[in-house]
Amino acid sequence: MSSEAGRLVLDDTLAHHTACDMEGLGYLHDHTQGINVWAHDVVTSYYVNRSDQFPVDLRLYQQFRHKYEKERLRRSRVALQTQPTLDDYRQYLVDLLSYHARLQNFRTKTALGAALVQEAVACQVPFAVVLFDSWFLHWNLVSVIQSAGKDWIGGCPKNRKVLWQNRWVQLQDFIQTIPAQAFQPYQVGDHCYWVFTKVLAMDSLNRQRVRILASYQDALALHKTPNFYVTNRKDWEPQRILFTYTDRWPTETFNEDVKGQLGFEEYQLHQLRSIRRHWYLSLVAYSLLGDQAPPGRSRWQVKGRFQSTGQRCQAVVDELLALLVQWIAQQLQKGGSPHSILATLLA
Repeated sequence: MSSEAGRLVLDDTLAHHTACDMEGLGYLHDHTQGINVWAHDVVTSYYVNRSDQFPVDLRLYQQFRHKYEKERLRRSRVALQTQPTLDDYRQYLVDLLSYHARLQNFRTKTALGAALVQEAVACQVPFAVVLFDSWFLHWNLVSVIQSAGKDWIGGCPKNRKVLWQNRWVQLQDFIQTIPAQAFQPYQVGDHCYWVFTKVLAMDSLNRQRVRILASYQDALALHKTPNFYVTNRKDWEPQRILFTYTDRWPTETFNEDVKGQLGFEEYQLHQLRSIRRHWYLSLVAYSLLGDQAPPGRSRWQVKGRFQSTGQRCQAVVDELLALLVQWIAQQLQKGGSPHSILATLLA
C-alpha cells in the first residue's frame, strides 16, 4: 500500500442511550437532531486508500463542563459559610478532589484526535494526509499532524479570522468582498464546484499561512455562505483539494453501518472497560466483513458489488436464508418430517 494514497480520517459519533448510571455517559448535543441526548461520544480514526478501508482505533470523549462544575463548588462553599457541619466539609472535600481529578484527566476532541494520529504513525499506518471536519480544526491537532510530517485538509467554521489588508476579519465577512468572476468551476465526480481560493494567515492556527478554499456546490449562490476548507498544502490545486476531501465519505457509511448493522450502540454495560470491549468487537466485525478484499467484495464471497458494509450484511443474511430454505427443501425431499427438521434446527 502506498502511503501517498493513504488517508487517515478523524471523526466522532454518538452512541445513544437513556439516562442511567453508565460510566462516561454525557448529556451531549446531537447536531443531526438539533437536541441534547444521553450518549457516549466516540472519536474514531479511519483508514482509506485506493483498495482498502478500515477503522483504526477509537477514544471516548468525556464531557467536563467547567462553568457548571465551578458554580456547583461555589454553591457548596456558600452553604458551608451559613451552616457548616462535619459532613458538609467532608462532602465539599470529596467534590473538590473529584473536580481537580477530572479536570486533569479531561481531553478535548482535538487532543483525542491528535493522540489517534500519533498512534497511527507509531503503528506505521501508511497515510500521507489527515482529513477532518470543522469541529477538529484547532492548532493542537494541526501542530501534531505537521510535526509527524503529514499533510491535512479540514472543514473550516465561517467565523475563523484571517489576515486581510492588515486586519483580522472573519471568513464570512472576507468572502463578501470577493466578486463572482473570481470563482472558478471544477468538476469533482457528479458535481460541479464553484471555487475561490487564496493563501492567508489564520489567527486560530498560530497565524500560520494556509490555503483557504470557499466552495459552492452545483450553483454559484453568492447570497449564501459557502463551505470553507483549509489545508497546509498551499501548492495544491482546488480540484485536488476537493477530490481528496471527498475521501472522508467512508466514515459516514462506517458510522451508519456499525450502529445500524453491527450493534455499536446496543449495549447495557456499566463499566467503561466492558463498553470499550464491545466497541472494539463491533470494529473487528466491520473489518472482517471487508477483510482487505477488492472494493465491493466481502471475504464471504457474497455475490454482487456493494457500496457499504450494511449492504454486505444484508446480502449475507439473504444468502444464509436462501441456503436454509434449500436445506429444508432437501430434507423434505429425502422424507424428513417437519417435526424432525425443526428439532434439528433447534438442537
